[in-house]
Amino acid sequence: MLSFGGSLGAEEVNTAVIRLMAESTSKMSNVLHFHATGKRDWEASQKAFLEKGLQNCKNCTLVDYIYDMPIRMAAADVIICRAGAMTLSELALMKKAAVLIPSPNVNDNHQYLNAKTLADRGAALLVEETSLEEGSLTKAVATLLQDEEKRMALGREIEQFADRNANRRIWEQIRELTKKSNQGK
Repeated sequence: MLSFGGSLGAEEVNTAVIRLMAESTSKMSNVLHFHATGKRDWEASQKAFLEKGLQNCKNCTLVDYIYDMPIRMAAADVIICRAGAMTLSELALMKKAAVLIPSPNVNDNHQYLNAKTLADRGAALLVEETSLEEGSLTKAVATLLQDEEKRMALGREIEQFADRNANRRIWEQIRELTKKSNQGK
């Protein structure tokens, strides 16, 4: 399992994931849980991790930043993360089962809308940040860890959102925009 809130951090996500590790995943020897706190939240998260004795759990790892994200993401069966467009694109291309915790601190609440669209189509599980204290993350993760078919179904459904030609489309749009700007000179 891989979890992260972003390169800078997400305090509420970090708190909930460390609680999840302490109450659940640290007790599951068949689950490796790798969590990135983000640079800004590293010290506070590391302190909480140590206070809960998680440094003694061989299956729980806490880091400030993930430098090999493609490898970690490819290896994970379950991913806990925010719901930004780029992250969702990666999840879709890799067919990953995900628990999405949209950031409430973004313009027009677009991460919630992204996550809700996927959740409504059975392509991801949505956990709102406001419900993290109630144990909703632990319940969502337990569902995925106990039900391989559910994980596989989420992977199949999220793949429907993958755009395998995105690079070509972006390149064509750049070329078109470049032509238009050169013609105006």
